[in-house]
Amino acid sequence: PSTDIQNAYIRLGDSSGIDSGASDYAYHLMRNKSNSGSYAGQASSATSSIQMGAVGTGTGEGMGGMLYLSRPADGTLYPVIHGTYTSYYVNTYVLESGVITGVRLSGISVDRVQIFIGAGNIVTGRLTVWGISHT
Repeated sequence: PSTDIQNAYIRLGDSSGIDSGASDYAYHLMRNKSNSGSYAGQASSATSSIQMGAVGTGTGEGMGGMLYLSRPADGTLYPVIHGTYTSYYVNTYVLESGVITGVRLSGISVDRVQIFIGAGNIVTGRLTVWGISHT
């Protein structure tokens, strides 16, 4: 990111665009950090995006993870996101990891994904999307 230690977020969309309404999503994020023996959690039952972990701007800092989108192609069920992430902050020497679960609170035929951060821009990175065709 261009701004240090920002949370990353994900949104889903269909042919009408990315869904970003104030109550389009619900999520739970379990976070654990290398400088703490306890777990922290964030959750919302009505929000504009699904929160992922935090990422910083320092040399060697970054975030990686694997997220899954579970839903049928016809949009009859609410699309669910679940997965894990890991990030590292060099300036504070903190390793963070967590488990993400989230849902788009209506059935849509997802054909796009948006990843963004709380403030600033994503300066560099790579997103790989795999799909399985059910015919």
